[in-house]
Amino acid sequence: MFKVRIGSEEHDLDRVLDSPADYARELDRAKTHQGYAECGCNMVSPRPKLVIRRHGKIFILARWPDDPRPHLKGCPFLERFSRLNGAATEHDAFRSADGTHDVRLDVSLKVAAGGQTTSKRERPESASRSQRRAAPLLAFLQYAWQSAGLHVWPGYGRRGWNACWSRVVAELAECKINGRPGSEVLHVMERWDEARTAEQSAELEAFHDRASASKDGYQRGLIIGEIDSLQPSPHGGRLKLRQARHWYFLSKDLYEQFQRRYQMAIAGIGREDCSSSPAIPPTRWRWLTA
Repeated sequence: MFKVRIGSEEHDLDRVLDSPADYARELDRAKTHQGYAECGCNMVSPRPKLVIRRHGKIFILARWPDDPRPHLKGCPFLERFSRLNGAATEHDAFRSADGTHDVRLDVSLKVAAGGQTTSKRERPESASRSQRRAAPLLAFLQYAWQSAGLHVWPGYGRRGWNACWSRVVAELAECKINGRPGSEVLHVMERWDEARTAEQSAELEAFHDRASASKDGYQRGLIIGEIDSLQPSPHGGRLKLRQARHWYFLSKDLYEQFQRRYQMAIAGIGREDCSSSPAIPPTRWRWLTA
């Protein structure tokens, strides 16, 4: 089990990833005075650096871009770009440079007044000129999962929800989705923390508000979360995420599509043995277009 050096203190890395709020003071101090944390997977001095990123009132750890000091096998911050078959090109839907992801999705993130989606060519002109490919939502879910290193298992411990959340958020903190900052487009549900109820509720409400309608239409947002309940409703279906109180409503066609395509994932809803399995496959995480 690896350690992480925060300032002058050594802490269990898994605990810091799973409960970042418990280490907010130490991480804040290290970010201010030292500027980084140090990973304990490789104890050869100097140890690999870790970025300390602020997320509201807490802090999360991320891989330091282009750090020449290698992370060792089993480390959550091990270089993961070998997942790609060959180097990315300007035509790929998923690109990464200097630790920042640039994603092009095959979905419109803006709906004009009257309910019509804007053209999928709403991406930057440079992307249009290169005829860059676009990826469906499920492909991005898999990309995000793999980019965060959650498709591999070190062989010890238990990976909780917050560890998954912190690694995905850290990996996608500065991403771009269809040319827009990921912070405006994407919300990853955090494990509910009683001590931070007001802060977490405000973050989700603020994200919902950005998707509210105006005279020109409305912006869409993407939410990643763990499904707590999926039920039929009089007009289709309704879905509730595990970390939120809101219900999200699905059309009849979309609800039937869920039942048809994702039977295995739906069968795992509410089963603790699924959420605690070592691999934690991304099939239990689902996209919502708010």
